[in-house]
Amino acid sequence: MRISKTFENDMIDYLKWRGDVKISPDNPVNEVDYLIMARLSYFPYHQITLAPRESIKSFCKKMSEVRRNYYNIYGDTRLVKELINSTRFNKLIVSDCVTRNDRATEKQFGAITIHLPNNELCVSYLGTDASLVGWKEDFNMTFMPTIPSQELALEYLERIAKKYPTHKLRVCGHSKGGNIAVFAALSISTQVQKRIIDVINFDGPGFIPDFVKVKFHRSAEMLQKVHNYIPQDSMFGRLLEQDGDRTVVFSRENGLYQHDVYSWQVCGPIITRAEKIADSSEIFNQTIIDFLKNRDLKDRKTFVDTVYDILCSTDFDSMDDIRDSWLRKLPNLVKSYRQVKPEDRDVLTGVVKQIAGLYIDSRRRYTKEQKPTKTPLRRRIRRKRRTTKK
Repeated sequence: MRISKTFENDMIDYLKWRGDVKISPDNPVNEVDYLIMARLSYFPYHQITLAPRESIKSFCKKMSEVRRNYYNIYGDTRLVKELINSTRFNKLIVSDCVTRNDRATEKQFGAITIHLPNNELCVSYLGTDASLVGWKEDFNMTFMPTIPSQELALEYLERIAKKYPTHKLRVCGHSKGGNIAVFAALSISTQVQKRIIDVINFDGPGFIPDFVKVKFHRSAEMLQKVHNYIPQDSMFGRLLEQDGDRTVVFSRENGLYQHDVYSWQVCGPIITRAEKIADSSEIFNQTIIDFLKNRDLKDRKTFVDTVYDILCSTDFDSMDDIRDSWLRKLPNLVKSYRQVKPEDRDVLTGVVKQIAGLYIDSRRRYTKEQKPTKTPLRRRIRRKRRTTKK
């Protein structure tokens, strides 16, 4: 199902349409509901005082008092206002709100539990925020078997399963939140896995091959419950290896901006499907595959750590800070780069050149594969003349 760009609807419009209908057996949790619950973990709830259990209405009223600059993206402030008056969500209970950021251990984690009807829970994991340490942890996935937020996600899910032993579980997340949702669900005990209904990954990256081989193959039954959603130009959702089914959805944005789920179009309770994955996403995916094949874990670690150290030494704290002040801090960036050890600098420049080269090769190869083979015009004319003579 696909809608025209001239008729745009997002999850906010869905709430305006469906907001007066409670979740029930006749109106069960759908994929747009999951998208909304995945965003709840992004709310800056560390800025408010929460009771152990709060209705979403109470939760969002408190959140509406938080300044806009604390929110990850503007769309969340709109969602807060809409949820206050949404019969579908405002009486649901949220609990067990957790957030942990630690620059020293390169850890950025958050999670929240939503209490649904029919004795069900939805565990929603926070994805990457704007902090530099959050992005560093993401890139650590390219050379580490596990990252701290994945281990914390497993601990959190185990704690929730133990705290509410009779409840069925739904697990979801966007971006890194989707990755750690899959990690926790596939790593937890088989007893708890039997209680899991769905695992929803919205444009989250996959895992290094070793994890896929060990964890995924041991949890074959769980794979049927894992559902991945990526926009047509997806980049984050194509990183590394993953399994489970995959649905390509339509975003009104282009390139990296499609990672913003508020750009994803919905039609009723369904996230609108795209016709196919875009060429740019396929080329990017092949570039990353080729890069990982040609660079060992040590070089990947050196590259990521070096870039991070340069940014930290230049007093960047967040991606927003980099975007807003990189030009002003450019002299300090150059100075920090020159202070990098020669061998690490060689790896850094080598990786950048390699990725650029691989991208060009992937683009050329993909374009050639997709180009339709046509019979030359002269040959077609000759064939036609022969046929006419006969």
